[in-house]
Amino acid sequence: FVFDVLGLPIEQQGNVLALPPVDGKPNNVGVEDACSGIRSLTACVFAGSFLAAVFVESLGRKIILVLAAMMLAFLTNLGRSLFLTAWAYRHGHQAIEGAVHDIAGYAVLGVTVLGLLCLLPILNLRLAAPETGEAPAP
Repeated sequence: FVFDVLGLPIEQQGNVLALPPVDGKPNNVGVEDACSGIRSLTACVFAGSFLAAVFVESLGRKIILVLAAMMLAFLTNLGRSLFLTAWAYRHGHQAIEGAVHDIAGYAVLGVTVLGLLCLLPILNLRLAAPETGEAPAP
């Protein structure tokens, strides 16, 4: 559906995306089970859980932050998939192996963590240690 909206003639065949041939050679992109986004989702939920445990007091807001981590992980992984598929569409499927693939994966985690950090003040969470009410020592 998304590829149709973007105007890319890509056909999904199970876990393989059939892209138009490049130089007369097949240009298929296979999505491995290990690359399904589960590891990224796990890392993002861990980051959200950590931030919730450290910076959030109420249980409801902790749950909101962890759910936001899951949503951000999904959206950033969708963006990663679209980026890698468009890159393979333009440069061939070999172009997304190695550094491009890894950098896109790290970007997903980075964008998710930045998004969660931006949510902390929006949720009116404390980022500094609570004041004790004592006057500072001279």
